[in-house]
Formats: sequence, structure tokens, C-alpha cells
Amino acid sequence: MVQMEYEPMPNQIHVSYTDGDKQIPVANKDFTFHAPEESGRYYYSIFAKWTVEDQEDVTRADSIYYIVVEVQ
Repeated sequence: MVQMEYEPMPNQIHVSYTDGDKQIPVANKDFTFHAPEESGRYYYSIFAKWTVEDQEDVTRADSIYYIVVEVQ
């Protein structure tokens, strides 16, 4: 399980698994997602977006993270 912690919390978050040239969306709930149980290295991109309160269409900030999860 991978849990992302932000302060303040973003309004939106999107997680994708990178498989070669493909980006595969990964379900996440409460800023948590599960890596596969099989041993190996897994590459993810995480897009977080903070919006103006009561104005979801106005972006205050956004960020993209790339992480490697190694399962042993």
C-alpha cells in the first residue's frame, strides 16, 4: 500500500502506472493505492491539483511526481 500525504490536501489526484510506453490509470481512495504483490520495480506518476475553494475550474497549483516502488 502506498499512502500519499499532503498539507494542504489536493482537491484532485490521479495515479498512473507506467508499463513501457503505456500509462495505465490506478484506482486510488483517500490518497492511497496498492502496488502489485509480485516482486519487481513499479513506476508511477502522480498528478495532484489544488483548486480555489468553491471554484473547481480555477487551479491554484498542481504538481506531478514520479516514483518507483520496489516490491520484494
